[in-house]
Amino acid sequence: MGGKTTVDVIVNGRVVKALLDTGATASVISRATVDKLGLPIRPVSDFIHVECANGQALPYLGYVTMSINLLHNPPSTCLALVVPDHDGPGAAPLLLGTNILPSLLKASGSLPESLQLVANCLKARGSQLTATGGSLAFIRIVGREKLCLEANKTIVIPVQLDRAMSYHKTHALIEPCLDSVLPEGVDVSPSLCVYNNGDIDIHEIVKDYADIMARSELDLGHYNGVEHTIELEDPKPFKQRYRRIPPHMFEEMRDHLRQLEACGVIRPSKSQYSSPVVCCRKKDGKLRLCVDYRLLNSRTRKDNYCLPRMDEILDSLRGAKYFSRLDLKSGYHQISIREDHKPYTAFTVGPLGFWEHNRLAFGLCNSPGTFQRVMEDCFSDLNLRIMYIYTDDIIIFSETSEEHLKRLSLVFQRLRYCGLKLSLQKCAFAQSQVSFLGHLISADGVRPDAEKIAKVRDWPSPQNPKELRSFLGFAGYYRKFVEKDWKIARPLNSLLPPTKKKMDKGPSKVTKWEWEDKHEQSFQCLKNLLCVAPLLAAYADFTKPLELHIDASTVGLGAVLYQVIDGAKKVIAYASRSLSKSEERYPAHKLEFLCLKWSVCEKFNDYLWGAPKFLVRTDNNPLTYVLTTAKLDATGHRWLAALASFDFEIEYTLGVSNQDADALSRLPSGRIDIASVQAMRSVDFAPFAATMAVFAEKAEEETSPFPHISLAELRQAQNVNEILGVWMTAMRKRECPILKRTPNPAGHGIMKKNWQKFCFYRGLLHRKVEGEKPQLVLPTKYIPTVCKALHDDMGHQGYEKTLGLIRSRFFWPGMSKDVESWVHHCSRCLRFKGKPVRAPLVGIQTSEPLELVCTDFL
Repeated sequence: MGGKTTVDVIVNGRVVKALLDTGATASVISRATVDKLGLPIRPVSDFIHVECANGQALPYLGYVTMSINLLHNPPSTCLALVVPDHDGPGAAPLLLGTNILPSLLKASGSLPESLQLVANCLKARGSQLTATGGSLAFIRIVGREKLCLEANKTIVIPVQLDRAMSYHKTHALIEPCLDSVLPEGVDVSPSLCVYNNGDIDIHEIVKDYADIMARSELDLGHYNGVEHTIELEDPKPFKQRYRRIPPHMFEEMRDHLRQLEACGVIRPSKSQYSSPVVCCRKKDGKLRLCVDYRLLNSRTRKDNYCLPRMDEILDSLRGAKYFSRLDLKSGYHQISIREDHKPYTAFTVGPLGFWEHNRLAFGLCNSPGTFQRVMEDCFSDLNLRIMYIYTDDIIIFSETSEEHLKRLSLVFQRLRYCGLKLSLQKCAFAQSQVSFLGHLISADGVRPDAEKIAKVRDWPSPQNPKELRSFLGFAGYYRKFVEKDWKIARPLNSLLPPTKKKMDKGPSKVTKWEWEDKHEQSFQCLKNLLCVAPLLAAYADFTKPLELHIDASTVGLGAVLYQVIDGAKKVIAYASRSLSKSEERYPAHKLEFLCLKWSVCEKFNDYLWGAPKFLVRTDNNPLTYVLTTAKLDATGHRWLAALASFDFEIEYTLGVSNQDADALSRLPSGRIDIASVQAMRSVDFAPFAATMAVFAEKAEEETSPFPHISLAELRQAQNVNEILGVWMTAMRKRECPILKRTPNPAGHGIMKKNWQKFCFYRGLLHRKVEGEKPQLVLPTKYIPTVCKALHDDMGHQGYEKTLGLIRSRFFWPGMSKDVESWVHHCSRCLRFKGKPVRAPLVGIQTSEPLELVCTDFL
């Protein structure tokens, strides 16, 4: 085994031991040697990927320019990369490569044995190689044009080699290889072939911008347009005790710190501030360095730069068919921190050193705002037009493949100009379906990401309020996909302690943690609904009308937003919420009005404000009059004023046709105890069912609206009535009567207006009402009976409520006036509901002073 080719050289007037390496194309020098020589380290303008002999990437801090003398020869200028210190066996402070060795050895006459070997190696490298005839060579050809080699044909390909080589009668084996065209890690759909001008595909676009694709963990970009600042309200220095690091993680942490230092992310610190570190793992198992900046954040003046809303992004993707997702490589680490604010970020790693951040760090309270500001500054004219930005996640969308290529090229150009780099492993180009911020986005709509929802299936039952709040927070992110949402989660919410906001409003009852069967049922039900969340047509077309279904119950409000897309009614979003304590005391009609105001003015305001006239469907008939003739209180007038800026129409629908919104407003019923249910054999059950069917038909035929009045008596009363008798005869003849002089012209006029609505049901005259059961046309003799039953016996309700109860069952001419007269002349209502009368003032007479002394306590 031969010796090492080391020699003493003179660097800037000082002797340094150098290792001569003819296999290295670059010269490198250790950081400690640079500090001893006092050489300034300069940053590398463009990233250079350097690999060791074993293929491992070599981190470097920059480069230095130095003057080197060897064997008393004239000095030569050498550029060397500065690398972190290494104390391993065979390490040398300076390694000289082929970028400087030829000039150092060129002027030397007689060389020592070790240097002569080096010179011979250099001479061999520069000589030409000639292959013998008939040999076989493997050549990898990379070109911009597609190569089509037909069977049994030959083709001449002009190529340029890195060295002069002459081949005679040499056969080349050519195999397709995308590794040299497409950087490793790029995800391109194999089923999608996107072309531009017939030849250029997505692979060529990515290859043209390979310089913006990070090649390793140390390959980071750098944006100089914006610097992160930390404005302290209390600049008093602080020092926090460091947290222990597990001994088995020392070496891993040491290597991680060296990598961060080599990338320029951190540097040694002498700051008066100190925060502890927390060790955690990334998804891929690699170490992530987190610093506990809670104390620093409490003293920092907050930057209230807002992040975009996820629903705004999803609602703007309508019509897109191709999607690309871009993710920056350690995006925070590509943004600088203001120089005089870097000491604030200092952190201690115990025995592994004291450091501070050069680049933006995780955990700083204003980091998200700064990063979003940087991204919007870089893509200001492209954002919201061809792409959307959410911190370091970028989504590019288009309707056609040609347009998608152009948009990708524009974004890549901007990334190159700003000096930012992408993480290839997290990017996806030209996909018909892409995962973005926990959602699967496609041309058909949006659904929750299956990888995220998979966590729900195995989610254990919460053991404390903290675990429960974590689950509800996760479920809340996908609430627009869940049809019953918070109505199902209401038992779970009741277990949570009051928040600080509620405590500030007043004392709140603290609920004791007791996990019962109803909570487990609610928990499992919510998990199941999340796992089978439907596909939503989340891309609403704002040029076409929408349809809103609403319903309210005594426990909550529910709403569903629809739109007709391609001839089918599709869901845009679900919405529901529970009621507050005061809202639970609202009457039914006010709850329905509240649901209308909440869904239109609050929940779906972004969809409905300024949109074409939309339709609101409800199963509450009085709500249809809220915009016209309804009598409202002060709260109702405020709600009506809020609704005035929306253009909509309210339409009544049967409750059975409004099950979507109705289900959102109600809690699911409890489970049936299986042990209490016994099955019956069909042989035993058949005779019983037949008997019940006969009784049911007979009961339907013979049942009267009045318990003590038979159907025959009602038919007789209708026939002998002076008004109803005439119209029943006309109904049987199917001819509208011509009435000239009648004793009650007003009553006959009302009957004539409703002629088309009359029908016979069980031999009695009824009036048909759209969407409701037919109304019995009541004979005059039974009007007092009905008024007494539905007013006196129903708690002496007011005129409107009494009329509503009667109108849902009966009809007769002049019904409104008769009901109003009955209510206003009710003796009990007059006694107990009369207005207070002011007593007359009476003077008090006295015969002498101080005979009567009066006092008043305030």
